[in-house]
Amino acid sequence: MKTRILSLALAAFLLFGMTACDYTSSPIASDNSQMETPTNVPSTSLLPSIVPDDSEAETAPMSPAAYRAYYDILKAAVDECGFGVIEQHENLPNLYSGVIHAELIDFNNDRLPEFLYVYADDSLLYGAHIAVYEYNSDSAELLGTFDVWPTHVGADIDIDQYNFAYLHHYSLYSFDSEDSYYTLIDGKWTSALELSSTSDDFDELDEWFVNGSQVHKHDYYNALETLCIVSSRQLWWGGRGVDLDTIHTLLAELDRRASSIS
Repeated sequence: MKTRILSLALAAFLLFGMTACDYTSSPIASDNSQMETPTNVPSTSLLPSIVPDDSEAETAPMSPAAYRAYYDILKAAVDECGFGVIEQHENLPNLYSGVIHAELIDFNNDRLPEFLYVYADDSLLYGAHIAVYEYNSDSAELLGTFDVWPTHVGADIDIDQYNFAYLHHYSLYSFDSEDSYYTLIDGKWTSALELSSTSDDFDELDEWFVNGSQVHKHDYYNALETLCIVSSRQLWWGGRGVDLDTIHTLLAELDRRASSIS
């Protein structure tokens, strides 16, 4: 119960912080250079994050080779694991297999989306894996994989006010919690913020940590606010539905764009 209360408290704090953030530079920019809030930026939904074929944006759209690389990864995953299936068992968590979800998402807001998919195999009973890829020059590179479970361990996609995206990987065990916010910074896949808290008392958390260093509770929440998250969607918590239509649509669209863009 306490972990649920903690997660609700964090959510409420984020919602409050959304109204307070008004930075003039991105909180993840390494040089703290001034920048205006970008407009006409891609969303983090499945296909709109692909630069449209008729876009007049200054940044060049994805190359056909990039679309083909992402298509090959998704097609290979489906060929190996199959399309997602959920088996329901009484008094047990759902058992997942196959590719459950896939999408393109622009983590660093450069109009060149990365590729993310969720899949389950025999290596993780009842849970699933999240894999993130980036296209670099001539091939797709695996940025990282994350395990999620039917209880305790989940993942969200969080968006800040500059449309940078974060893979928020978190765990809630008894009275302990851990939160990691991964994204691309200066071309490197890294954790922009690490939060953790622990307690041996039912009534109140005793220790708070930011990036491995113990801090006061106030500083813990201040660190969370620096990300300036304005929206969040659940990628996995206790499971998720199987997005078969989405996977089929993405496969077809990636194949079309890989073949048609010159």
